[in-house]
This record gives sequence, structure tokens and C-alpha cells, in this order.
Amino acid sequence: MIWLMPWMALAQFAETPAFVLGGVTAPVCVAAGDLNGDGKPDLAISVRTPGVDWADARKNDRVDVFFQKAGTYAPPADKQLAVEYPTGIQIGDFDGDGANDLAVLSMDSPLHVFAGSERFAKDHAQGSPNAARSGPIACRLNAQGLYDFLCGPVWFKWFGGDAIAQGYFYGPQVNDNIHSQPVDLNLDNVTDVVLTPKDRKAIRLYYGPFMVLSVIAEDLSQYVELPTPLTFGYGLAFGDFNDDGRPDILAAASANTVATERKIFIFYQNAPLNFTTNVPPRRLEGVTGAMAVSDVNRDGLDDLLVSDAAGDGIYLFLQKKGKPFAASVKEADQSVKTGGRNAGFIAGDINADGYPDLIVTADGNIKGFFNLGKMTVINNPSGVHADEKQVAE
Repeated sequence: MIWLMPWMALAQFAETPAFVLGGVTAPVCVAAGDLNGDGKPDLAISVRTPGVDWADARKNDRVDVFFQKAGTYAPPADKQLAVEYPTGIQIGDFDGDGANDLAVLSMDSPLHVFAGSERFAKDHAQGSPNAARSGPIACRLNAQGLYDFLCGPVWFKWFGGDAIAQGYFYGPQVNDNIHSQPVDLNLDNVTDVVLTPKDRKAIRLYYGPFMVLSVIAEDLSQYVELPTPLTFGYGLAFGDFNDDGRPDILAAASANTVATERKIFIFYQNAPLNFTTNVPPRRLEGVTGAMAVSDVNRDGLDDLLVSDAAGDGIYLFLQKKGKPFAASVKEADQSVKTGGRNAGFIAGDINADGYPDLIVTADGNIKGFFNLGKMTVINNPSGVHADEKQVAE
């Protein structure tokens, strides 16, 4: 047995980045996936013109693609795709031809699809008269078309090439939805959609199937609205956090300057598969920020990663079999220092060892922190809380 002392901590991720890709201007969004067919994850990164506004100054914005070489990434970019003010990127085989494609959303709302079979040479774009403030998130909302993309409340359906249809998820009284996430809430193999209203004081659950592109809340056979104790502003995450086989919902509060209001709300799904509107959510106190759910230690349980909105660090909360999920930031299993407050990040396997790594955007750099595969005892110079406890060798 090893005794873990208060000045020591456990690490799931390496404390030092395995690579730093510097000189990337305003890297707001990043995606990882094989884009040249060599089986290695590549990076697609947003590049924005610094210190400028709209119009002609935005024409230099783009998405840079870096192919992985010798286990790392280095400039210059292997491909540059012109996209004005890119706000979201996703990689996937959206046309089913075996080659990964790129979907990019820009601030003025068009969806851009670059097909891997065309070597990303052509921009298949579709404009939107409505505000598409987040995404794209690829999913299948019904059997039509090749793929669906949720971009906030805007729903794009891609039929291939330039054929892109457009729909919208409307709020119950007014047109006030701003963010969306697809998830099969009731485990019926049909995608549902969770939406965020403008006031961020509730979570709206739209249960599928969705047969038409214009989705009106009043027409749905099942619609649920969950009030949040505090306004939430860092999006939503989904995962099973009490090991009962049902997806739960996490919402991170928007307050980051008031310590007592930094928290994450966990809405546990009850049996039968639903959420009770009058049951207060459980709280993870002391932290708020962007979230990602992943099984980082491959034990079959969902774990939570949170980018600290009030400081430098990405907190890792591991789910433990048979134990309640963390209720305080003091129960974090690790805090990875990234070099930037409220850093953007994704979890993805970039060294092909089967464990999700951290790809972080901070201070004009892209940093990769490798997953160690198993937790390792380290010194704790950052002062992350660690109670004295036993750890099995």
C-alpha cells in the first residue's frame, strides 16, 4: 500500500504537455480526427484575425489543418480552409464513404461542409437567417439525408454536395432557444434534443422523433422544462453519473466571480426514464466552466472534466464504483494546469493508446496532455486538495 499524503496527489494526465503547437491566432475551437487516411488523429483549428471586427478584415480567417507527423504537430499548416469567423468544428464521416469530413460553423451562421473525398477542396455552405450560436454537432434526427447538424436552435440536414436543408427548434412561447445538444434521453434509440433558452434559467427537453424540420414545442408529444437554481452559462453535458444506466444532465452555473455561486448542477434521471421538474438537482460546489464527459480511466464509468472559469486548470472528477459522485471541487482527482483561464479543450485519443487525452486551447497555443493510462502518485505543488488516504499499488 502507498499512503497519499496531503502534499501529494494522483495524476491521470501528465502534468507537462507532450506537445505545444504555438503561434495559432485566437484558437477558439479545435477538433481531432484522421483527415488524411493514415490512421493518426490530425488537428483542425480555428484561426481568426486578431484585433479586428467584421467586413473585409474577417476574410483572412480560416481553419488550419495539421497532420500528425512523428507523433506531434508542427507549423506550417498542411491545409488552410477559408471560413470567416469560425466558431465550431467537427470531424466525422458524414457521407458514409469511409473518409472523414469537416463541418465548420461561422459566426454569421452558415454551415460549411468540406468532404474528405474531395480533399477538402470545395466548401459546401448553407446560410441561415437565424442565429446559430453553437455547434456544429453531428447526429441523426431522422432517417432522411446523410447527416444532421445541430447549430444552436438551427437544424441543418445534409443530403450531399451543396444540398443542405434547414430547419429550426422553436421555443414554447417565443423564438428564444440559443444552444442545443443531441442525446437519447429515454434510451429508445431515437435522438432527443436538449435546448437552452436565452435566459439560461431552464433546460428544455424535446423528445424525438422529429418528422419535420420546423420543430414546435407545443406540437411535441413529450416536452419537459427543468428549472435551474442559478443561471447556467457554460453549456450542458450528459453522462451516467450514478451508474444506473440512465443518462443524466449536467449544467454549469454562469457565475464565476462569486465563489459561492460557482457550481455544477446534476439532474439525475429517475425511473421510469424521465426527469422530475420539482426535484432539486444535486450540486458539485466550488467550480464552474466548460465541461466534457469521458471515461478517462477506462473503467466503464463516466468521468467529468471541467475547465475552471475562475482560474488556470482543468479539473478531473473520476466516478467511483458504488460511491456518490463528487460534491465539491475539493474532491477533484486532479487539476491540470493549462496556462490559461477558462481554457477551451476537448478529450480525444491523440496517441492511439485507447485512452482519451486533453487537447487544450490557451494563450495562442494548442497543448496536448497525454493520458497516463493509470493514475500515478505525484508531488502536488499546485496546492490541489488531497486528503491523506491509502492508494493500492
